[in-house]
Amino acid sequence: MKILHTSDWHLGKKLDGCERINEQKKFLSDLLNIIENNDIDILIAAGDIYDSPNPPIEAEKIYYDFVKKIGDLKKCCVIMIAGNHDSGKRLTVTRNIEKDYGIILLENPMEIVEEGDYGISKISNSHEGCFEIEIRGKKSFISFLPYISDIEGETILKNFMEAEDENISLMSYSEKIKNIFKIKEKHRDENIPYIAVGHIFVSNIEREESESALDFGGAYTVKLSDLPKTDYTALGHIHKPMKFLKYKAFYSGSPIEYRASENRYGKKIFIADVEKDNLKIDEIDITNYKPINKYFCENIEEAVILSEEKMESSEWIYLEISSERTLVAGEVKKIKENKNIVDIYLKLKGNTYESEEILDDSMEKNIKEAFVKYYKFTNNNIDTEPSSELLNLFDTLISEESREEDI
Repeated sequence: MKILHTSDWHLGKKLDGCERINEQKKFLSDLLNIIENNDIDILIAAGDIYDSPNPPIEAEKIYYDFVKKIGDLKKCCVIMIAGNHDSGKRLTVTRNIEKDYGIILLENPMEIVEEGDYGISKISNSHEGCFEIEIRGKKSFISFLPYISDIEGETILKNFMEAEDENISLMSYSEKIKNIFKIKEKHRDENIPYIAVGHIFVSNIEREESESALDFGGAYTVKLSDLPKTDYTALGHIHKPMKFLKYKAFYSGSPIEYRASENRYGKKIFIADVEKDNLKIDEIDITNYKPINKYFCENIEEAVILSEEKMESSEWIYLEISSERTLVAGEVKKIKENKNIVDIYLKLKGNTYESEEILDDSMEKNIKEAFVKYYKFTNNNIDTEPSSELLNLFDTLISEESREEDI
């Protein structure tokens, strides 16, 4: 079975208010070309198809254009799981229509997928959270895990395990994930390849949970040793391509730079030729359609010149200016004539003080974007973004405030 592994498309995601739709559209077009030229059997998208539970119309449009084109190709089937940025219910609302195009959409770790034809593939032996898939005479066992919270994992185990409820409650998130996969494995045919798909954060630290793992991954960290023993595990959630060869587990990473920190590594997708107890991996470099770069200017005049020089460049620009005075409105306007400039960071210096100021005329466009900018500024790091949990809480508070105003 030949698999093309991708994840974290984040369709609709912006860069501090700047649209990325054109880059996302180019990626989907390139993805179609890769499928057409590499005899792919299954395209896996391991979560975060969209960047938000309610994606913009433009993001949905390029997604459905992709669905139509991949269906017309009749080259492979597609397995997509919901990530923490997706709304599983919204993602799967068109599953009956997309089924004819070979698209298999999954929102719940224990859902039973309808058996039958999906484009040129066929699903059989379907059980809670797993099924067998056949395409061009080749079969594989698929076990899937869309993103779930710790509480959701606990609820699943209480419904499917005979262990005492209090024992389940004492399990770590990692142990819950391990046991959820084990529940599904009783339906597995051991004579065919075993492929798992999950949207989870995996720690590459072998020992017991450490503070560093929890700091980076939060409480929802899964140990490598708790992953299922598969022929290939396709992971999503982390934006950097990563390979854990001993465990046959892989992160393809996001196909597009979504943070300035992501320019430290190249973007890739993996082609896995999966057979029973035999795995071959090829890496395909993804075009960096519009890289994110930071530039440092010693004064305002240098910043204005750089802005003019980079007017036609295909890059997103964060501009940091060192100055002993603030910018006047005309200078800001002149610099911002370059539409590639995302943000201006003004570093004011004096004899007794030093401070930073963010200058951006898009702050009032969206209160959520303004909150993200404020969070980054207060953390003194433009690469540090608030967690999805914090953003969800912010959305809830804003919604409650709006409802009070309506009343």
